[in-house]
Amino acid sequence: MNQAIKPGPEIPSQANGLPQLSVVVPTFNERDNVTTLYKRLEAALGATPWEVVFVDDNSPDGTWEVVRALAQRDCRVRCIRRVGRRGLSGACIEGILASSAPYAAVIDADLQHDETQLPKMLALLQSGQADLVIGSRYIAGGTPPPVANCAPWKFPTPSVRGCTARASSIPWWRWIFSAWCWPSSRTT
Repeated sequence: MNQAIKPGPEIPSQANGLPQLSVVVPTFNERDNVTTLYKRLEAALGATPWEVVFVDDNSPDGTWEVVRALAQRDCRVRCIRRVGRRGLSGACIEGILASSAPYAAVIDADLQHDETQLPKMLALLQSGQADLVIGSRYIAGGTPPPVANCAPWKFPTPSVRGCTARASSIPWWRWIFSAWCWPSSRTT
């Protein structure tokens, strides 16, 4: 279990520095989706320096093994295999804390989130137009989920759970934010 993983070759767009975007992907039994998601991220993010951090809750289907094989081919892919720890919130936090980019995004591995929106979300942050971008199915252009009685997330503006931020929404479901916003949102 404690085997070293030889990282994949450097990608030319990242050979000169750190990624600008870390995409955190919590996983549990997503073996069949991780390669497809990786390819979609690669196509959507193009020349943007990025990394993907899969945070796997020790999936019985061996999701981490597929991610490990991807990591051996591409240095932008990393995996955190959580043995004895479970849960979406903890996986998101752990992935964000392990990220090496100034911006972090969280996306599900089930292929229901539109990864093509990530460059638009990142551009909003990099331009200073927003400190936090929240994707939503409940705004113009969004697609509501098939589940009935599902209420949209509502955050106060301009303070988002204690983090002073200019928020922006686009049609999608998860969030992307500047890394400096994360620590300031904690309460003491």
